[in-house]
Amino acid sequence: MINVYYMDIHCVEEHTLLEYAAHQHLDAVIERYHATGNRLTASHYLYSELLMRLLFRHELGISLPDQQFSINVYGKPQPEGVEGWYFNKSHSVDYVVVATGTVPVGVDVEKIRQARMHVASRYFSSTENGLLAAISSPERRDQLFYQLWTSREAYLKFLGQGIAYGLSNFSIVPSGHGDFCVEDPVGLSCELHLMPLPDLYQLAICTETCQKVEIQRITENSVQGFLGFPAV
Repeated sequence: MINVYYMDIHCVEEHTLLEYAAHQHLDAVIERYHATGNRLTASHYLYSELLMRLLFRHELGISLPDQQFSINVYGKPQPEGVEGWYFNKSHSVDYVVVATGTVPVGVDVEKIRQARMHVASRYFSSTENGLLAAISSPERRDQLFYQLWTSREAYLKFLGQGIAYGLSNFSIVPSGHGDFCVEDPVGLSCELHLMPLPDLYQLAICTETCQKVEIQRITENSVQGFLGFPAV
């Protein structure tokens, strides 16, 4: 079972989050926020980190101050002392996304803009570039580019290795059912779930096969009721 939560960073004031983090004694989170030079990057970190920790508490009952995390050799955070609970985070412009589950999961969200064909020609597979070249509509090409982009990112994050795995070792290909799948002769068996989000965002989730995926938007009204936040 995979749960995916997405949230507009404007639905809760940033200073409210910082006050809540201080109340929960999350000093390391606050320090990293202030140490991040880029304002948007700092906001993405704060919102996604607190959302992840609140979900950790909501799903496992572990209070925020008692949560401990370690970083694997590929830089991916993982909870300490917890078996069978996985998470992954992503962000783009106004949205942060957190996926949780009982099996490994990778998630990516991107704001749909003009397709970056120079990026595709350098990092996408020949199959993926062929799919893009076959489309004459600029709008459809933009959409496909970000479907491929988010799928690739989600797969690498699902593996837990990031770009260290190698960008040329796999392809995202049509599945024959209007969806996409990963073509990788040496990778793990997985399944992609793609969904457009409001305001021209593309979401991709990669997880083990035969997993039910539920997606929920965290709104201003649902934050307190669903997660018990903020309760300073």
